[in-house]
Amino acid sequence: MKAFSLIGASSDPKDLNCLKTLDWKGFRVINEEEGDFESNKTVLSEHLRVVMDFKTGSLTDRINVGTGELKIRLDVKSSKQLKIFREPQEDISLSVIESQVSHELPHELADVLNVASKSHTIRTYLFPGLSDLHLFQAAITGFVVQYDGMATSFNIARRRMVVPIYKKWDAMSTRLQVVRRQKVTQLLAFFEGFSHGDCMSFQLKSTDIFETSGKTGKYTLRIVDCKFAMPKAPQTGGETGASDHEFVCLDVPEYPGEHDDITIVFETESERDKFVQALPAPVKGASRMGSWPEPSIESYKPLTEKMIFATAGE
Repeated sequence: MKAFSLIGASSDPKDLNCLKTLDWKGFRVINEEEGDFESNKTVLSEHLRVVMDFKTGSLTDRINVGTGELKIRLDVKSSKQLKIFREPQEDISLSVIESQVSHELPHELADVLNVASKSHTIRTYLFPGLSDLHLFQAAITGFVVQYDGMATSFNIARRRMVVPIYKKWDAMSTRLQVVRRQKVTQLLAFFEGFSHGDCMSFQLKSTDIFETSGKTGKYTLRIVDCKFAMPKAPQTGGETGASDHEFVCLDVPEYPGEHDDITIVFETESERDKFVQALPAPVKGASRMGSWPEPSIESYKPLTEKMIFATAGE
């Protein structure tokens, strides 16, 4: 663990700067249940704890979260940073060697515990490497990271009502993860500066259609007629309105009410191929026709001939 910070939704971030001054050493994830990450219980767990050590003490965070409460966000620019949105909690503790710290630090750390118990908080973890981040993420969510990388473009084809016209929503640099828990695979996308939202997540299934293309020097993957929920827009008012929409929940994903094509553009072919290897179904080469082709006049011909024949027979 390189750094850790905690910000309360209703507090001044400067009030909790004491955490940034600590010399963080490492973390331990404790779960008494047997099994691997994908089978261990992470929601309503009586045993899951994270212990983070610093030079003069430690912080113990009991992750006994309810369904839909634990939410995460990955940074677009800082690949080794993970943010977690937490509900108010009282089962978090800090201990220090009092003789080795300043007189003010115990009081400042008490303020941290007070904020965590009364307010929604955003915890930011900075790891020395991606493997450490993935290990921590899997331990607290139960979802193992299969792919983690960047896309140069994330395009949503929005179908207009009645008329066959598409409106494209295009997010530039996008942080992507494909995560898996047993037979459930999800795609996580995190945006920056995207006017329609800051993140989205949806399930990928073995019945989904994936198509790749390398035309015009663009290495793309298209999810045909993808089932997903639109990115969450910021809510107005309320304590969590300013930040909750930036996070995704893995154990309770949003209802997939949209059915449209999603096209992901990668900078290199090798990066796209890494993403492809994490998908739950084989990919195909790009088809010449879209997922909703226009019917031709010829397609109506057999039906017209049958109607004429039936009329003549009568």
